[in-house]
Amino acid sequence: PAIQSHSAAPSRLCFGRCGGLHFWRMWRCSQGMLSGALVALFLGQAAAFDPLPWDEAYAKAEATLRRMDVALLHISGFCQLQIFTNNQLFQPAGSLANGSPYYSVAGYFLYYDASCDSDLATAPRWTISQTAPSLGLVQDLDANMACSNGTDEVYTELGNATSPPMGAHTWRMLCGNETVTKVENRTLTLTWVPDGEKLSLLRGLGWAEPPGFGWFDLRKWWYI
Repeated sequence: PAIQSHSAAPSRLCFGRCGGLHFWRMWRCSQGMLSGALVALFLGQAAAFDPLPWDEAYAKAEATLRRMDVALLHISGFCQLQIFTNNQLFQPAGSLANGSPYYSVAGYFLYYDASCDSDLATAPRWTISQTAPSLGLVQDLDANMACSNGTDEVYTELGNATSPPMGAHTWRMLCGNETVTKVENRTLTLTWVPDGEKLSLLRGLGWAEPPGFGWFDLRKWWYI
């Protein structure tokens, strides 16, 4: 109520007395009205903000992390030219029309293609690409009727329709530098990370798991 009475005062002053005053005095009146409104808004928001005690905040964060139990697929071993894909945690993204699972992270997709050129004689492959697979096709999932030789995607003919080849296996990819490139065989290692969803969140926040502590057993100064 005190805020409302103060914010209303400039309004009565301006509209009751400023009609015959010069423009600059009207501007001063309008400034008073604006200042009163901003103060009222700030104090109203400050009164509505009620921070949780640290113990309660920790408990809520821990409960959220316990619900983040999706395993993610960690892939490592890319050459320098493919460094942006290295050590990413691919998350399950759903199923394709051919029944195979596919995965994604940061604009990259990992999927199974039964025939990358729609030729039944072509060996199936697992592909890592920046082009999302077509969810309505059962083969040639980039719909270009051609197979990449590794210049624009990473692939392997190992694995099966239900899973990419886990562990360390050979994949084809473009390597080199900005001036000289060539397609090479590189060993990629695929492993499931049981706490991958949790790790992905904390890594995004710039937090690693402190030795000897739990996922969220952190000190207040981490937040400050």
